[in-house]
Amino acid sequence: MDAVLFTTIHEWSKMTVAAQIRIVVEYTLKSAKTDEILFARTGDIIYSPQANSNTGSILGDILSNALSNMVTTAMTKEIEIGRKCNVYTLGDIPTGKYGPSWGMDGNTSAGKESFSIRLK
Repeated sequence: MDAVLFTTIHEWSKMTVAAQIRIVVEYTLKSAKTDEILFARTGDIIYSPQANSNTGSILGDILSNALSNMVTTAMTKEIEIGRKCNVYTLGDIPTGKYGPSWGMDGNTSAGKESFSIRLK
């Protein structure tokens, strides 16, 4: 084993009326041999499902979308949100010697160590 990825969830809150889920998560990749931190990133992530109804009425659309978003937020599975957070946060770390980009991604910079984003 070369490295170990630690994921720490500092906050996970569903705000049904606002139709959003807030996650504050920290990722730390450490060398299994030296305990050196190879990669670290903390994210403040807002997940907002979006519904688009077309009832033919502006008021109907607003009410329908609001209700749909609230229900979707309430029923969203944690694993789905976790996957979206992982894909966004870990998508730009170097691939390492087992990846297809090994040796070619050295000049590609990773994202900021701390970030805020709204995902849909």
